[in-house]
Amino acid sequence: MGVAGGLTPLGHDGFRRPINVSTRRIGLCQAPARTAYDVAEWSDLAVAGAGAAAALTGLLFVAVSINLTRILEFSYLPERAMETLSLLLGLLVVPLLMLTPGQPRALLGTEIAVTGAVLVGICTVIARKSAGPRTSLPLGRVLAPLLLLLLPAACFVVSGISLAVGTGGGLYWATAGMVMGFASAALNAWVFLVEIQR
Repeated sequence: MGVAGGLTPLGHDGFRRPINVSTRRIGLCQAPARTAYDVAEWSDLAVAGAGAAAALTGLLFVAVSINLTRILEFSYLPERAMETLSLLLGLLVVPLLMLTPGQPRALLGTEIAVTGAVLVGICTVIARKSAGPRTSLPLGRVLAPLLLLLLPAACFVVSGISLAVGTGGGLYWATAGMVMGFASAALNAWVFLVEIQR
């Protein structure tokens, strides 16, 4: 019986030895689970995330500065720009926290969760402040931008809690938050730079 059947080839002593296939499979399944809570494995993603957040922040400032007069003509757009800036700052802070050396896992998880909670609070306050001017808009145009901001923040909260307790997905939730956050920020930057001119 060959390797596929669970036995090794003949050893130097002429005997075949079984391969513990189940143990290998369990090890392979546990590898992603361990990675989710091993911050050192996420350093490259954190560096890329911090760079992308900084670039998008610069793009947002360029878009707002170029079209400031046009943006101020809409009573709800300045608040939307502030929401986007808050999200980008959160997207910058989370990778920087991940890159800070020597932090216990529980402390890092708490910091990420607090960052997400602060983002949720800021977006909620700004949304309530601009609720009046947005009442003239269709419901979908009001809820969609708000959800695009709240969902990444919520992912950070879940990621932080999961990392701190050591179960539930860990930093994979932070990846989801980054992806959604960058998509939302890029979409809003496009609105301020191009769509507002139509």
